[in-house]
Amino acid sequence: MRLFFALWPPAPAARSLCDWAEEAARETRGRVARAETIHLTLAFLGEVEEKRLITAIEAARGVGGRAHSLPIEQARWWKHNRIVWVGPNGTPGPLASLEGELRENLLESGF
Repeated sequence: MRLFFALWPPAPAARSLCDWAEEAARETRGRVARAETIHLTLAFLGEVEEKRLITAIEAARGVGGRAHSLPIEQARWWKHNRIVWVGPNGTPGPLASLEGELRENLLESGF
């Protein structure tokens, strides 16, 4: 199974991003993600055997995060796969800490 850890925005934010993406798609001819699939990937593990799923979950359980805002300050167009990406100019401290702690725990667990 393909495994990744991600954060999902609140529903109103996801809907706003989806609405914006629909406008961008008219210009780029890109694909538009459904609002419920819009997320921020923290760690992509790729194909993982089912027997290792519990190990990955346990690694993530040891991570603590803090609520924070994520400003949308830039958009980038990846023409080769027709994706528009939006996000901050820099990674907010709490997000960097969360991602770093998750990465460390996953590495220690053999991922």
